[in-house]
Amino acid sequence: MCGIIIAHPGRLGRRPLQRSFSAVDLQHLLAQFTLNAAKLLLGGSTYDQIVKAVEISTATISRINRCIQYGSGGYRDTIEKVQKSAKPE
Repeated sequence: MCGIIIAHPGRLGRRPLQRSFSAVDLQHLLAQFTLNAAKLLLGGSTYDQIVKAVEISTATISRINRCIQYGSGGYRDTIEKVQKSAKPE
């Protein structure tokens, strides 16, 4: 297990939450952040808008953007699959 401290001073006061996440939990959390950022990039959002919405660094956003621009389309494919699975039939 990996220990992590989550702190959102503006939302939860100044006391951080402590929780232990498994490596799989952390991978899922990271994937969610990167997919949200990729979705916003593909939708035309600026880096500043993404930083505020997803709370990740501009360096991370830049790496995601580079993958979108020059990669094999994995972000687009994954976002499409997630959207299709989330839609009720």
